[in-house]
Amino acid sequence: MKQRLLRFEFLAWTVFFAASAACWLVSSIVKISVEHYLIRRGRLVPLITTLVISKPAWMLFVSVPWLLYALSPKCREFSPKRGMIFAVTMALALVVLITVVALACILPWLPIPVGMGH
Repeated sequence: MKQRLLRFEFLAWTVFFAASAACWLVSSIVKISVEHYLIRRGRLVPLITTLVISKPAWMLFVSVPWLLYALSPKCREFSPKRGMIFAVTMALALVVLITVVALACILPWLPIPVGMGH
């Protein structure tokens, strides 16, 4: 039973890391296009976009807490509650990560007028 839990946690962490790496790759590509097409032309970039894509390497480290939890020697006994907490928190974090990255990557390309008198 312990072996199954360890495999589940490793698989879940691997999927989470793969999704984080995909978000990192997408935001790196968007960073290049935003710098080339928008910033050079003097257009303003939303703050969330600047925060998320300015240094996208942080996305690769988002999954580290779950890796540490999965490898922790204290938590070796199997319980469905532990497996559910692990899976649900990881799923919520992944949804938040993907939503923030998607929002940051889409916002600069929307035709939103900037200014007070529109």
